[in-house]
Amino acid sequence: MLRYCSVKEKLSDRMCTDKSMDILPECSSVSRRKMITKKEILDAIHGKMIISCQAVEDEPLYVEEKSIMYLMARAAKQAGTPAIRTSSIRDVIAIKEETGLPVIGLVKIQYPGYEGYITPTMKEVDDLVAAGSDVVALDCTLRKRGDGITVNEFIAQIKEKYPDIILMADISNYEEGINACIFLSFVLCRSALVALFSGIIKER
Repeated sequence: MLRYCSVKEKLSDRMCTDKSMDILPECSSVSRRKMITKKEILDAIHGKMIISCQAVEDEPLYVEEKSIMYLMARAAKQAGTPAIRTSSIRDVIAIKEETGLPVIGLVKIQYPGYEGYITPTMKEVDDLVAAGSDVVALDCTLRKRGDGITVNEFIAQIKEKYPDIILMADISNYEEGINACIFLSFVLCRSALVALFSGIIKER
């Protein structure tokens, strides 16, 4: 379940490629509608549950030829969710087209030298912004990064490039939550990585 970082009230066409980690420049026209504001997304999700509709390779609902997560998102919308969290560029585009709901997008990819795999570099951020992701989710744990910079420095680079971007911090403990909410000014924080680091589940 997603929670606010309540620190003083801080506030088309389907994919042109079947590769979930890629987006072609000519496909970016899908995202040209007005992006949702921070206040609008917070008002929309307040007191409600955000549904995650994701499938990656080797999972039963992953289909290489095309995204089918838009069908899961359609069901989630009918059930009353105010927003959808999803992984991969093609699913962001397909779900936005299908539901019209705000989408929290991320890309799962493992690079050498990076302990985290959720939107780890600027390339994934660029692709998610181009795809029209209303919120970009990324690993905000204090784990090792292959580029040699800290997560705080990475977030500073993102905000310099995209001053109005809305980010969601994926964290694993209290200290990382404080870092994300107070020092990085995040308004959305997700603690699901607690299960990963406590040994409840295994990292892919």
